[in-house]
Amino acid sequence: MNSVPHAFFKNVGHLLRSYKEIFYCKNLSHLSQLTFPLGPICKQIEKKALSLEFYVAANCDEVYFSMKEEETYLKSVPTDWNRWEVNRISAYGIKDWQYQNRQPLDIQTFNALLKISRNSFCPTGVCFFNGNYNLPKNLILLLRELPRIKTLTSYQIQNEQFGPLTMQAIRRGTLKGICLVSAKVDSEILDHLINWIKTPGFGWFYLRLHSYSALKEDEFYGKIWEAGRYLVKQGKRIKANMNNSRKASYPEFEFSSYSSYSGPLHYAALELL
Repeated sequence: MNSVPHAFFKNVGHLLRSYKEIFYCKNLSHLSQLTFPLGPICKQIEKKALSLEFYVAANCDEVYFSMKEEETYLKSVPTDWNRWEVNRISAYGIKDWQYQNRQPLDIQTFNALLKISRNSFCPTGVCFFNGNYNLPKNLILLLRELPRIKTLTSYQIQNEQFGPLTMQAIRRGTLKGICLVSAKVDSEILDHLINWIKTPGFGWFYLRLHSYSALKEDEFYGKIWEAGRYLVKQGKRIKANMNNSRKASYPEFEFSSYSSYSGPLHYAALELL
């Protein structure tokens, strides 16, 4: 595939040569039928690993491997991802494909992603990671064509497109998780997200907001935690992530190992157990 530079495959080869054993491996056999070199690479990985999560950022040379048992990472990740973010997002099982590019998808990539999304070996659908750019038109088209998408993630979305796409995925009825990192979320989008959290299809929700967000801190915190309380009243078990200073106010929640995070960004997460 011409749009993927040779450096990407050189990077993968270097990682495969550098590590003799990988403990956790996701089944990648469905990728072996694709017409670009990712297929043979996947077969090579499967020979060396029991199970592997394979992350690909299209049109760049970044890839990393996740060993869940040891919670260590053999990785070459974008420089704007720190270790905490990689651990956090990986813990929620976002996998398969991540898209990080301002250019429109070429037809081969488009068809490959569509094929992956419809494959029975793709349990989470296609996961899109987008930088601080407008979403390409044919990426929007792809999202509309996907028969099922269970995870949707964004990074620094600062345009009006993410809200409608999120609502479209929610209405499709298969969306289990949403990850918003440094997203500009307004009150309308947050209200839609809160309504989704209260639906039977909810699985998990992760949100970090920069200070430029139009929302006041108490507004988005209060609505998210109250949505979690609603689920508890419905007999659900909820694991939450919040600043330590807030935990005493929500004794009905269980807390994950990440709940002590107190960084400079607004921060909220809920997960259905």
